[in-house]
Amino acid sequence: MNTYGLGYGQLNKDEQVAYGLFEEAMRRQAASCDISRVKRNVNIMEVLATVLGDNPDIIYFNKTMIRTIGSFYSKQMNFVGCLNKRQAEQCGIQLKKALENAVWEIDKNAKNDKEILMGISEFLQRNVKYDTDELKSIERGKSRTPMSHNAYGALVNHLAVCDGFASAFSLIAQYFGMKGMLVKGKSSYRHTSKVDHVWNIMEYQGEFFHIDATWDTNTYETTHMYSYDYFGLDDDEIAVDHEWDFRSTPKCGSQKLSYFIANHLYAYSESQIEDIISKHIKYRNKTMQLKISPAISMGSNPLKYLEEKIMSAASRSGYTSQFYYTWQEATRCLTITLA
Repeated sequence: MNTYGLGYGQLNKDEQVAYGLFEEAMRRQAASCDISRVKRNVNIMEVLATVLGDNPDIIYFNKTMIRTIGSFYSKQMNFVGCLNKRQAEQCGIQLKKALENAVWEIDKNAKNDKEILMGISEFLQRNVKYDTDELKSIERGKSRTPMSHNAYGALVNHLAVCDGFASAFSLIAQYFGMKGMLVKGKSSYRHTSKVDHVWNIMEYQGEFFHIDATWDTNTYETTHMYSYDYFGLDDDEIAVDHEWDFRSTPKCGSQKLSYFIANHLYAYSESQIEDIISKHIKYRNKTMQLKISPAISMGSNPLKYLEEKIMSAASRSGYTSQFYYTWQEATRCLTITLA
């Protein structure tokens, strides 16, 4: 695996010392790690999250339950809920097989790195469901299915919460030789307030991009279409409903990984909104997606604005039947389905 990944490079020297201790212990599948050498200024939980983000194949303990125990002589970090050697070996075999199946399915259709990244997102959307029961358990203070927080849950059980989705994305990408990291922060996606959340930053052609496979999967389950709302975003785009420590991640400032821009589905002006919709109706595309620039003002009632644009485009194209649409305010992505 990618021992020193992208996350490691974002740490300072003291944090990297802690990283090395954690990783060495985890590779031995140890039940604890001596952290007496770690300096007090180091946030050990953040470093631990970085190690797991760079090494998504580590699945032998419950990462929702970490215990730190100190004494006069030493300080230990205990990994709770460890699998025994036989269990860990069996889970490792199952994860490897599931990973190889995923890679085969993605690789047979992908022609380049961009299509591989899109293929990973699409694979997770159609094969993994969000574990709402585990989310409720965590909100009550105790995990009931800890595997939903790692790549095993996503790829073997086909059930995961956000860190499971992100870990699976990272694990598959690493197989293809790509670099990335997990980002730990908060998101207000479909929530009235920001909740704890994890997603990916991936490197592509020397630049960095946010990918949130969890929220795209949730959109896919609603629309039954692959979602690219949270694929290849820059810092400004994802910051609308995500927040994180900018100092801990590389700058994401490019839009060249955007699905919408690459496929001419990004409306930079009001007239382009109707043009894109009309073109799809003309070619009898039953479903269509587009993204609308934040520079376009929709007034106080965005839904009414969009309905008028869709009806106008339909009229121009001679379409008189019903249509349905969903609008994501945060990502400014519109999905239209014709009856």
